[in-house]
Amino acid sequence: MEYIRDNKLEVGDKLPSERFLSEALKISRNSVREALRFLETQGIITVHTGIGSFIASDCSDRSVSLQFTQLNYQETLEVKTSLEVLLASKLIYIITDEQLNHLDSLIDSMNDCKAEGRPFHEPDLKFHKYLYELSPNSTLKDMLSDILTILDNYWSQFGDFPDDIGSLRFHRDIADGFRNKDLFFIQKSYNEMLDYDIKLFKEHIKMNDQASIIYLGDVITRMSV
Repeated sequence: MEYIRDNKLEVGDKLPSERFLSEALKISRNSVREALRFLETQGIITVHTGIGSFIASDCSDRSVSLQFTQLNYQETLEVKTSLEVLLASKLIYIITDEQLNHLDSLIDSMNDCKAEGRPFHEPDLKFHKYLYELSPNSTLKDMLSDILTILDNYWSQFGDFPDDIGSLRFHRDIADGFRNKDLFFIQKSYNEMLDYDIKLFKEHIKMNDQASIIYLGDVITRMSV
């Protein structure tokens, strides 16, 4: 919206390409695409496949209903960790050997990726999602899934993920904690993973020297330290 107003675009004018907007606004092309989809649902633009996006209505004197959520990345990680520990307390006595074996296979996949010099982001994500799917509490599952999506979208803006071999140990410890029915050890492992993730994030922000904006449909979330 600000880009449209600042550049005084009028009905019928064509918007620049996704690539141009991505570079101009310093956000990922996926974020641009989500923002354009939202503007289309609001009737502000029309999108013609293979041709481009065009201004469909005058927005100079109208406000668009957007939800702005100020989100602190570190606090979001802390909430995620607390909810994961809560989930562990619900799973620890009902998780089956078959399910534990599946967690082991995901950890093995992470190790294989690292040994071959490939990113292990996907099996890492599957590890957490699999535990969420086992939740006997559907609300807890949905909350954790939403938070994981927000955090994952943050990193996807930069085209890379914080793959570091140090984080593999925490996944192994969490799985071992479930196998040994040791909730204290699981909680300790999650908290150590939290400290590690915060360290990686702060190093990343220091290198990029900027906050990041994530477009999630009609929600714009600003991530900051």
